[in-house]
Amino acid sequence: MQGNTLLIAKNFYPHIGGVESYITEFIKYYIKKRPDTFLYVICPAKEARLHDSISKTDKIIMATPKVNLTFMNLDKQTNIFLSAIQSLLYYYFILTRGIALLSNKRSNISYIYGIGGPFSILPSLILSKIFNKKCFGHIHADFRFAERSKLSKLFYKLICSKLDRLFVNSKDALLDLLEIGINEEDVSIIDNWVDTQLFKVKDRKTCRELLRLPLDKKILLFVARLSEEKGVLEVLDCIDILKDREEFLFIIIGDGPLRPVVERRIKFNRNTLFLGPKRNFELVDYYNAADLLLWGSLDVHYVSITVMEALHCGLPVVSPSTSTQGGKTGMEGFYIRQDTLPSRVGVLFKSDAKSLARAIDEIFNKKFDREEIKRYALEKYSEKNADSVLMYLK
Repeated sequence: MQGNTLLIAKNFYPHIGGVESYITEFIKYYIKKRPDTFLYVICPAKEARLHDSISKTDKIIMATPKVNLTFMNLDKQTNIFLSAIQSLLYYYFILTRGIALLSNKRSNISYIYGIGGPFSILPSLILSKIFNKKCFGHIHADFRFAERSKLSKLFYKLICSKLDRLFVNSKDALLDLLEIGINEEDVSIIDNWVDTQLFKVKDRKTCRELLRLPLDKKILLFVARLSEEKGVLEVLDCIDILKDREEFLFIIIGDGPLRPVVERRIKFNRNTLFLGPKRNFELVDYYNAADLLLWGSLDVHYVSITVMEALHCGLPVVSPSTSTQGGKTGMEGFYIRQDTLPSRVGVLFKSDAKSLARAIDEIFNKKFDREEIKRYALEKYSEKNADSVLMYLK
């Protein structure tokens, strides 16, 4: 009989990001492939909840705090003292709930899966050692451990090397781990994926009519968090450069700290629409209505969830030729590999507004096959990628 799994994560839906998207898609696939087992989830964020697509199943048992334990964002806080207090609050909740759950033999938990990086991996590892369970960790970003202090590198090497398996979302993260002494044979690269039942090729004209978008325009779509590292300022500069090109319609979708800047800068621009945030079932029609995705986020060996969604809808992508990930942006040592975004599905350009404007003209001189782009996405970024995780949860 298969044992149940305990999943531990700090980041969770309804917050949106790569980790949250991965967790949601993993849970959906887990309950489809393991219908006779339970998945227990511990998340220290009070507002965390299951996505609507999986909220009705009784096979997922989720534990979140009854009171709000969050007083700051750990991912953005630089004050070590405050970060330590916030972490201790989270760890207290995770460990006490985990101990209670694992002490109950009826839970029949065989595996512990810490998703999101060292924060989730550490309590997962502690619980696994106390209760003698198999423990897996998943790192969803290139944390650049190799650039940390010697003591930090030793700590990360220690916790990662104690896992039964470590999963990473890209070769970028793997190479970083190898530099701090992690054995390559203990790590698996798991490409993310998106819901292929939702993100798929649809008729462009039908989508434009549904969204009341013009049929005679070339629609250029930007979808991302409205923050500096996502390239929205360069996209706005590009829009200014092309503001007199009546054949173009720019659409910006998203929310974030730079929303006031976006609203102010496009206020009198007739060829730009700002639509705020959209849900997935709405986004799919915008991907299908558009001709091009602007400034898709990439790392050297990694494409963002947004890029994956666009490709599944047959939408070509134009992206900067150097990494858009924190601390790497524009650095020559982090040029995007051509096989990360092959020429049949997109175009790489030098990371500035003028180069983006030139790339837009160039890309419309190329012919992209929407079905070929979709086939590539299905081959590279479908839910079958999760099988490499589930094979260890036997």
